Amino acid sequence: RYLEYARAMKAVDSTIILHGPLFSTHKMQQKGAGLLDGKYWMEEFLRIVGEAEKKDGKRYLDVVDLHNYPYWTPNEPKPAEMLKAMLDVGPNMDTLDVWMKRHLEGERRVFLSEFSTCVQGFSLLMDYPQATAVASIFAQHAMRFGNRLQVLPWDAFGNLFKGPDDTWGTISMTALLKEGSWNYWKSLEPTAEYYGMYMTYKQFLEDGFAVLPVSSMSPDVEAYAIGKGDSVRVMLVNLSEVPQVVQVDRASVAATGSTEVGKGDLVRTEVDIFGAEQFKWVGTRQDAFPYPKMGPSGRRINPSKSKDITIPAFGLAVVRINPKVVGLDKATKADAAIPQIISASLEKKVLLAGDTIDLFVTAVQENGQLTNGSVSVGNWGKRGMIEVSAVPDDGKWNASIESFHVKIPIPPEMYSAPRELRVVVQGLGGKVTALNIPFRVRGAYRTTMAMQNFDNGLDAVDWYPVANGDNATTIGAKVFNGAPPHGGFIRHDFQIEQPPAQGWPNFAGAYYVIPEEVKNSVGIVFDYATNHNNPDGYFEVQIASSQVEDYDEFMVRLKNTRGSWVRDTLIWENMKQEGWGKTIPQLDPKKIKNFAFRARHSGMGYISLDNIYLLGEDGEEIPMPRGLRRLR
Repeated sequence: RYLEYARAMKAVDSTIILHGPLFSTHKMQQKGAGLLDGKYWMEEFLRIVGEAEKKDGKRYLDVVDLHNYPYWTPNEPKPAEMLKAMLDVGPNMDTLDVWMKRHLEGERRVFLSEFSTCVQGFSLLMDYPQATAVASIFAQHAMRFGNRLQVLPWDAFGNLFKGPDDTWGTISMTALLKEGSWNYWKSLEPTAEYYGMYMTYKQFLEDGFAVLPVSSMSPDVEAYAIGKGDSVRVMLVNLSEVPQVVQVDRASVAATGSTEVGKGDLVRTEVDIFGAEQFKWVGTRQDAFPYPKMGPSGRRINPSKSKDITIPAFGLAVVRINPKVVGLDKATKADAAIPQIISASLEKKVLLAGDTIDLFVTAVQENGQLTNGSVSVGNWGKRGMIEVSAVPDDGKWNASIESFHVKIPIPPEMYSAPRELRVVVQGLGGKVTALNIPFRVRGAYRTTMAMQNFDNGLDAVDWYPVANGDNATTIGAKVFNGAPPHGGFIRHDFQIEQPPAQGWPNFAGAYYVIPEEVKNSVGIVFDYATNHNNPDGYFEVQIASSQVEDYDEFMVRLKNTRGSWVRDTLIWENMKQEGWGKTIPQLDPKKIKNFAFRARHSGMGYISLDNIYLLGEDGEEIPMPRGLRRLR
C-alpha cells in the first residue's frame, strides 16, 4: 500500500521527499509482521520497500518516520520508572539502524515525528523529570542519527487532560498561565519539557560536532557526549532520586565517581543544570502551576580546584568543556552576541502595598558569558526609584545562561498606581538587553454595588439561556426565597446531551445581562453552589468581551461543590483566556458584554447563584451578607 502511494507521488514529482511508515512505537521487535512467521513488521516493511527500490531503480523511502512514547503505566507514575523506561529507546534505534543498512541502499534520514514520555497524561509530565526524560530520548536519537535526524516534540498547546492517576497533565512545551500572574510568553508559559528541549538543542547539540564514545561508572547516571577539536559537550542524566556528584574525565570522556584528571582538562568549563531548584510543578489539579519557574542555570567550574559536578535528583546537566566564547578580548568584543531573555514571569501582576514582588528570569548570551543583571522600579514613593542587583541561583554571573529569582517588598505606605519593573542583563562585550514588565499596586477592593441578590423574584433577573446543540440540552431558572445564604437565590437546573460528532464537551449556560456599572468595576464577588452527576463534568464562568474576535473568551473554572455554598472572587485583570486563540493582553471591563455561568459535559445538575456584587477600589462600600469564606 505504501509503495502504491510512493510510486504515484514520485511519478508526479521525482524530487518529492517521502516519509514513512510512521511506525507508532519505538519497540522494533514487539510488533510482528502479521503473518505468524516470526518476522517483525518494521523490518519487513524496509525489506519490501528496499526490494522494490532495487527492482525499479528508484528511491521510494527518503525518511524513516516513527513515534516514541516509552512510558506507559496504568498505575501511579514514578519518576525513576519513567527515566528508566527512556533507556529502552537507544537499543531499539540500534536495531532500526541495522535493519535500514541491511535492506536499504544508501543512508536515509530519520524523522521522530512525535515524541514525549507518554500520551496518557499525568502531572509528572509537567514536572522537572519530564525535562530530563525528553532530553534523554532526543539525545539517544541524536547519538545514532545526528547527521540526518529530524525531531518534533509532541505539543498539545497547553491542552490539559486528566490522566490515569486522576491528576492533570499534558504533553506540551507550554502551559496556560497561572491566574493572576504575568509571563513573557503572554497567555502561556514554558513547561519543564520546553527546557529539556532547550538544553538538548541549544546547550548540548552543535553543528559540526561528532559523537564520542562515553561510559558512566555509576548505574544512576546516563551520559552522552559529542566533540569537535578540543571542545567537548557531555549530557548527564540522573536516574535517581538523590543528587549525583560525578566528574567528567576528558581523556576518555567518562562520567565517573573518581578523582582522576584527564590530560588537558584544565580548561574553561561550563555546567548547565536543570532540576527542582530551577523548576517544580506544584499541585495535581488543573489549577496547578510551576514554582520556581526558571530555565537552566549555568555555572563555571575551575577544574584545577575541583572537577565535581552535581546533577540534581532526576535532573539534567550539560557540561561544556572549552566552549566557543566570543567577546572575551578586544578583538572579539564587538562581535559578542546581544543577551536574550528566554523567559520571565511575575507570580502576581496586581499587588497590594505590603505585598512582595516575586520575579523569575532566565537569560542567555550565545557563545558568551553573562556578567551582571539588575531589576529596578521607578515611581517608588519618596525614594523615586529602587534598584536591586539580580543574583543567579548559584550566586555568580559567569556562564552563558543564568537564571535568577528576585523578591522586592512593597512598602506599606506605597500608593496605588501602574508601574513597571525594568530587567537589565549584561554580557561580554558590554552587550545589554532590557525588558519592561508591567505590574500594578492596587487599592483595597470593596463591594460597591449589588448587581443581583435574587430577592425580588425571577422577573427581576435579566438573563437568557444558551443550550448548545440541537438536542435535549436545556437550562432553566427558578428563584427560591429565604436561605441560603441570606435571602433568595437562583437555581439553574441543566441537562446536557453530548452530540456524537462533537469533539469537545457540550455546555449549557445562564448568560447574565450586565449593568453599566460593570465598566468601572475591577471584578465581582459572588456566592454559588454546584452539582454535576458526571464525574468528568465541570463548571466555568465565561466573561464575554468585544476585545475577543475568535471565541477564545476570558474564563475561569468553578469548583463542583456538590451542593455546598462557597464565595468566590474574580478580578478582571487577573483573568486569562482559554488559550487557543489570539492573545488579548488583559480583559478591559469597559469591553465586557455579559457573564455566563456554564456547565460542561453530558449529564444533569444545577448551578445556584446568590449575591453577585461588583468590586471597586474606591467609592462607598456596600457590605455583602456575611457567613461564607472567600476562595482565591
